[in-house]
This record gives sequence, C-alpha cells and structure tokens, in this order.
Amino acid sequence: MSARLLAITLMRKEIFFAILAGALFGLIIAFGIWKANSSIKTNGTTTDNTPTEEVTTPTSVPQVGLTLAKPEDMDVVTQSPITVSGATKPNAWVTISAENKDYVIKADLNGGFEESVDLIGGANELVVTSFDESGNSNTQNLVVVLSSEFAK
Repeated sequence: MSARLLAITLMRKEIFFAILAGALFGLIIAFGIWKANSSIKTNGTTTDNTPTEEVTTPTSVPQVGLTLAKPEDMDVVTQSPITVSGATKPNAWVTISAENKDYVIKADLNGGFEESVDLIGGANELVVTSFDESGNSNTQNLVVVLSSEFAK
C-alpha cells in the first residue's frame, strides 16, 4: 500500500512540475511577443491598415533619376552580349560596370540610353550609375545570370 501511495505522490509532483514548466514557457513566449510589439510601435511602424501621412522634407541636393528598362534584376539570359537600356536626365553620363569591362555613354536629348554589354558565364553584377553636369548621381545594382543550360 505504501508503494502505491508513493507512486501517486510522485505522479502528482511530475504533473505539478509539467504544469509549472508549461506556464513558465507560455509566459516567456507572451513576454517575447509583447516586447516585439512594443518595439514595433516605438519605431513608428503600425500594424493596422490605416493610412499614415508621410512627412517629406525637400533636400538641398537634387537627385538624378535613373530607371532601368532592361534587363531586370535576377534575369537569366542565354546569350551575350545583352542590351542594357533605361532613362535618366537628358544629356547625363551613364556608366555601366560589368564583370570584365566598364562602359561610359551619354544619354540622348530625351534622357534615354542603351548599351550592349558583354557578360561572363554565371552571375554578373552590373552597376549602373548616372551623373549629371552638377555632379549629382544615382546608382542601381542588378544581377544578370548568363546560362547556357536554358538555351533552346
């Protein structure tokens, strides 16, 4: 009889410790969620879908716009060279830095530019930078992959 009583007492202690450990674990998770939510709120980010008004301040240095038409970031192509084209400020200088060669061209009167760029096999990082006559610039980076595996 005393062995049975001892077994019941031990089971009660195990159940008590399991409940205590579960409650402690739940409190730790709840504290982590509360801490994450409070840090998001203090950074000014809201989680609801209500529109927020953005405050923009004018900058003293005007930016040179740069838009790339083709290729897009992470494009996979099967032939080299490829055409890099886009738009920027009229008569701005555009540099295209590829893996093996750098290209310098001047945008036309409408701001358009286009250049044939040689690629190497695999991933190619292209850095396209536009400069205006005042020395202001804008840069965009993209990766283009040259692969012979997808050739038809």
